[in-house]
Amino acid sequence: MDPQRKKLLIVSVIFIAVLVTAYFILWREPVVPDVVNPATKPLAQTVSNDVVVYVSGGVIKPGVYKLPTKSRAIDAVNAAGGLAIGANPGAVNMAQVCLDGMHINVPMKFSQDNNVSPSVNPDGTPAMAYTPDLSLNVQKISINTADKVSISALPGIGDALAQRIIDYRTKNGSFTVIEDVKKVSGIGDARYNKIKDQITL
Repeated sequence: MDPQRKKLLIVSVIFIAVLVTAYFILWREPVVPDVVNPATKPLAQTVSNDVVVYVSGGVIKPGVYKLPTKSRAIDAVNAAGGLAIGANPGAVNMAQVCLDGMHINVPMKFSQDNNVSPSVNPDGTPAMAYTPDLSLNVQKISINTADKVSISALPGIGDALAQRIIDYRTKNGSFTVIEDVKKVSGIGDARYNKIKDQITL
C-alpha cells in the first residue's frame, strides 16, 4: 500500500474514534438516580396519628369516628353530634383519653319499660339536648390497667398521684379491692371519697 494512503487511512481511523468517544461523553443521556419523595411514600409506610372509636347510645349520630390522637371522650361525643335528649352524660367520663378501637356508649336516663323516648328530629334522629358537662365524670377507670393519662383525669389525682398509683401496682401487684388505692402515698380518705365511684379493679 502506498505510504501516503496508509497514513491517510490511519488518520481517518483515529478521527472516527475521536468522534465516537466525543459522542458518548457529550451527548449520552445522564443517568439520574431514583430519589424517593417523602411526600409520595405509600400510606402503609406512614405513621397514623389518629384513633378510631365507636360512639353509641344517646348521641345524635352514633357511628365510627376517626379522631386525632390524645382526643378525649367529649371530642368523640361531639363528633357524633353531641348528646341527645334523654342521654345521661354523668355515666361517661368525658375527660377519658380515647384509645384506638374504644367503644364509648352513652346510656339513656329513661328505660323502654316506661315508654319514655327522647325528642327526635324530622329525619328520625334524636334531637340535640345540650353539650356534655365535663364535671360529670363517673365512667369507671381501672386502677389496675389504666394508663397514666386516664388515671390523672380522675378528680384530685393529677399526674404525680397517677404515677404513684402505677408505681405501687408495679411494685406490689394488682390492687385486690379498690380501697387499697389508699395505700398509695397522698391518697387519704378525702381524696378516695372523690374517686371511689369512678374507679374499678
